[in-house]
Amino acid sequence: MFTFCGRYGFIMNPYTNTWITPVPRLRGYASTQFPYTGTSVMLALYPERDYAVEVMLFGGQKEAANKDLTLPANKNANRIKVNYDPVGGYTFEGWFEEEMTTGRVMPDSVILPNGNVVILNGAFVSRPSCSLHWCWL
Repeated sequence: MFTFCGRYGFIMNPYTNTWITPVPRLRGYASTQFPYTGTSVMLALYPERDYAVEVMLFGGQKEAANKDLTLPANKNANRIKVNYDPVGGYTFEGWFEEEMTTGRVMPDSVILPNGNVVILNGAFVSRPSCSLHWCWL
C-alpha cells in the first residue's frame, strides 16, 4: 500500500502493519498534508504499459501559510512511478515535476474514463481553517 504525508511516503503492508520501504522524499515548494492539503490520484493502469503504477500529487501549500495567508498555493503536479520486482522489491522512478496553470490548496481530483485527471475546487491562496473569504474559487 502506497502512503504519503507531507513530503514523505512509505510502502507498507496493511496486513502486518509494517513499513516495507520509504518513498523518495518530495522536494519543492509545498507540503501536501493537512492543513497544507493537496490532492492525489493513482493514474489509470494500462496493459500496453504493463500495468505500471504511477501516483500523482497536485497542489498543496507552504508551512509558512500559518503566518501569511496570502501565500499562493503550490502549482506543482508531482508524479512518481512505482515498480515492484518479487526478487528486488520496490523501486521508484521520479519525482517528475509538471506545473498546473494555477496553484491549488484543498483541491479534489477525479480520474475520468478517458484517463485524464480533473482538478477542481480548492483555493489559490491560504490554507484550511482560514478566515479569508476571498481565497475561495
